[in-house]
Amino acid sequence: MKPSLILKSSLLALLGGVFLSPLANAGDYSLPSKAIITSSPVETGFYFEGFGGVLFLDDINGTGAAAIDAEFDTGWIAGGTLGYELTPALSLEIEGASGEADLDELGVNGTRQGVFSGDLTYSQVAINLIYEFGPDNRITPYVGVGIGAGFADADFAYTGGRVNDDDSAFLYQLIGGVKMDLSPRAELFAEYRFGSLDEFTLQTGAGDVTFDELQSHQVAVGVQIKF
Repeated sequence: MKPSLILKSSLLALLGGVFLSPLANAGDYSLPSKAIITSSPVETGFYFEGFGGVLFLDDINGTGAAAIDAEFDTGWIAGGTLGYELTPALSLEIEGASGEADLDELGVNGTRQGVFSGDLTYSQVAINLIYEFGPDNRITPYVGVGIGAGFADADFAYTGGRVNDDDSAFLYQLIGGVKMDLSPRAELFAEYRFGSLDEFTLQTGAGDVTFDELQSHQVAVGVQIKF
């Protein structure tokens, strides 16, 4: 079995197991009678997050009708999530985000292009599972994992050709960050996300070019508002 298939299966099993476990034991769950550090009441329920930050895309290499190698400048990303706190420590959320990075270097059929322009728009829709360590504390670290769909929309222009196409593929991501209470209903957070988009195919004037997986690194800050 390919390593990527093993990783996908492991992530699906993790999401299913961790998500179903709290639901199966929901009737037995109870909050500690005394909290050591408390800044605001810990509640379950819906919340909304908005975030923005910087986007780093790893180099991509494509083969097929042409061999295309692309490197990117630092870009931007912004998005939002709608989530539900299943327990004070465990949340399930739906996320949508989109960003863009300009081309920094472009190679075609082994030749580095001197004249080129373009960018790649990166978007994702994912379901994330988030676990908080010490949710009753004012400052709370957390980790998460997500799966969904990623979208790559490329517009590369160079001497003698152009890539102007988009495609979608399976996406997984790993999340880590820290939250700080602003009020009983609002939190400020900063986080890092690593995302991996499976191989995708774009059309050129000469035919299809299939690219290796696209990996992204996102550093963002945002605000969470509880309903």
